[in-house]
Amino acid sequence: VHYQLRAISPFNHFNGLSARTLFLQALQAYGWQASTLPVSSELLRQRERYQTLMRDSIQSGDLEDWHKFMAEIIERACRKLLTQLKQMNKLKKQLVEQIGKYTDYNMPVELALALMQQPYIKVIDLVSELRCHRQTAATYLKHLVKMGILVEKRSGREKLYLNKELMDILSN
Repeated sequence: VHYQLRAISPFNHFNGLSARTLFLQALQAYGWQASTLPVSSELLRQRERYQTLMRDSIQSGDLEDWHKFMAEIIERACRKLLTQLKQMNKLKKQLVEQIGKYTDYNMPVELALALMQQPYIKVIDLVSELRCHRQTAATYLKHLVKMGILVEKRSGREKLYLNKELMDILSN
């Protein structure tokens, strides 16, 4: 599907995005939960080889090298995702340990899980996640900033609290 969409080239833009989206949907149809599989980042990393193989496959009609390349991409994406998941699990354990050791919070696991959902969190997100008062959530977040776990940033009228370590894991 990916190859066919790229090969017919109906548009100058979005062919690659459409092809990758259909590719992930095809993987899901075969039972792979591949929505978080970083296929796009691996394809972008090998853009020149990708384009060369695409052109050569279209011209020759031989798809063997193309299939091998895509299998390599899936393998690399799986390895990358596995590495990221291991790093995230390690970070979550560190957060639980730090929160439990250096604070009086009676729910370090829940707080750590809330911080691991995405690389940033807002007070209102923590309120809904922990079912606590806004002031309590703001106090938690300010304390985590003082501990060096989060970085406070202003975004318009509200504050975002960035989990830099999680952001680093996800961006690599």
